[in-house]
Amino acid sequence: MEWVDTLRGLAIVLVLSLHASLALRRHGLEPWQPAVEFNEFFAPYRMAMLMLLSGLLLGSALRKPPHVYVLRKIGSLMWPYVLWTTIYGVAVNEAGVIHVPLWTGATYLWFLLFLFTYYLAGLALRRVPTAAVVLACFAVSLAAPDGTKYFERYFFLMGFFFLGAWLQQRPAWLQAPVLSAPKLLIPAAALALGLSVASVLGSGINYDARFLVPALAGIALLIAVAKSAPGSGWARGLSFVGRHSVVYFVVHYPVMYAAMALALGLGYRDEPGLIYTAALLTGVLVSSAMVVLRERAPFTEMLYSLPLSQQPRRQTVRPPVSVIDDMAPSSVFSESK
Repeated sequence: MEWVDTLRGLAIVLVLSLHASLALRRHGLEPWQPAVEFNEFFAPYRMAMLMLLSGLLLGSALRKPPHVYVLRKIGSLMWPYVLWTTIYGVAVNEAGVIHVPLWTGATYLWFLLFLFTYYLAGLALRRVPTAAVVLACFAVSLAAPDGTKYFERYFFLMGFFFLGAWLQQRPAWLQAPVLSAPKLLIPAAALALGLSVASVLGSGINYDARFLVPALAGIALLIAVAKSAPGSGWARGLSFVGRHSVVYFVVHYPVMYAAMALALGLGYRDEPGLIYTAALLTGVLVSSAMVVLRERAPFTEMLYSLPLSQQPRRQTVRPPVSVIDDMAPSSVFSESK
């Protein structure tokens, strides 16, 4: 379904915008305020939506034998996590690769680590009703200390991952015309706008289960918008990013960091807006070039995945692996790896 790639591409672009802003702090500068407010406006939906889209594929993945399931998740999630954490440690982190927090999710790659553990949890909890898992995750997140990455954030996003799995079991819900009905979208838009404004005024609202209802309203609104715009120019662009999101996700940060270092070396320290924009564009362009290289030079696939326990390829042309969670662009509920 094209709208899934569109939303995934949107989430990745929002992640790149956030990192282009935050990377300024690693260079001793305050982020550009308009970018900060833009990122805070979308903060309640950015990673929650990406995790929900990832959870849509859990059911089809679980139909494979457990050893195949685990090996493929190691190849598609842990391998790029380890490889690009090493690159980050060498190129960006002052303490190098021996810094212990580096390997426990203290970089921009934490999403891969979380997602890998969610897939393992999905295997372990496959006989537990998915709705019960969703409720338990949000309850733990709500009870967790505020701002804790490995409690509040971890279980909040786990709730969205298993919510995606729950929706995968009910595909008609995502196709229901009522999702595009004004009587639903108008109050959803009001709730989402209120949450986004509160996020901007409150310096960011994210991973907070107290705002679960408006966050879900915002995601439902984004789904409706994406479903209504297939074939439009902006949707095609986002869909391209969505189909190749693993490349954009792992490549962008070291590129942005280097672009900022170059801008500062050229004397643009007092221009945070220019530095942010240049870093964001550089991250997008270099990541896009890496997508082209991936398609033309198959050996570069090693930068993004390992073919562990793959069955022999059929003699048909297939689109490239689209996302971090192995979702094929042609179908929401089919696995490509």
